[in-house]
Amino acid sequence: MPEEMAADQPLLIVSLMPRSLAEWVEARARDFNLDSKFLFAETLEDLERTTSSGARLVLSFGTGVIVPARILDVPGMQAVNIHAASPEFPGRDPHHFAAYAGTRTYGATMHHMIRQVDAGPILMVELRHVVGEARPEVLLAMGNDCGKVLVERLFERLAAGKGIPDADPTLRWSGSTGTRRRFLELCRVNASMDRAEIERRIRACSMPGHANVHLDLHGYRFWHQPESPS
Repeated sequence: MPEEMAADQPLLIVSLMPRSLAEWVEARARDFNLDSKFLFAETLEDLERTTSSGARLVLSFGTGVIVPARILDVPGMQAVNIHAASPEFPGRDPHHFAAYAGTRTYGATMHHMIRQVDAGPILMVELRHVVGEARPEVLLAMGNDCGKVLVERLFERLAAGKGIPDADPTLRWSGSTGTRRRFLELCRVNASMDRAEIERRIRACSMPGHANVHLDLHGYRFWHQPESPS
């Protein structure tokens, strides 16, 4: 650990995540008797403010906020992200790409943050077996559950004075990085596709309450309305 994270003072952590998740994280830190103080950040402005107050660890989970290089490059700063997907699915919307790929394992990845999104050295992963053709909402819940397990494993180490784990050289990112453009392309169907491919895209791209799959025809866009889960 850097000197600023020494045991003679509480570990000052910026929790970059939705508030409900931040409350869970702080509660788990207390359960592990971690000598820590949390500063909540939900926006880039929050992050700028909290990291300027002396924090030396940013813990990111479930957020779309990108930590800028000017924060990552602060001497002594450590920035760790919980990516709610396995290393095979970096980037955004991983649960949709995983559902399309028919992945047999899924989980979460803890990694150091670098300037490139979901590309930093991997510290730990938590994986589970996927039963059947899991829908994206099931994979999303699985990724978040596994992410919480990684938070607990991290806090257990910190409470024991072991510090943030070193990168695991056996763990590597793979696969194409998910982007908004790639997801929108996956949501598009056309008449040249066979029934199996269209059904595969509908299953992979649909989420309760969201009509993502669409067909463009003669200047009109037709949306597929997903059925309510039974």
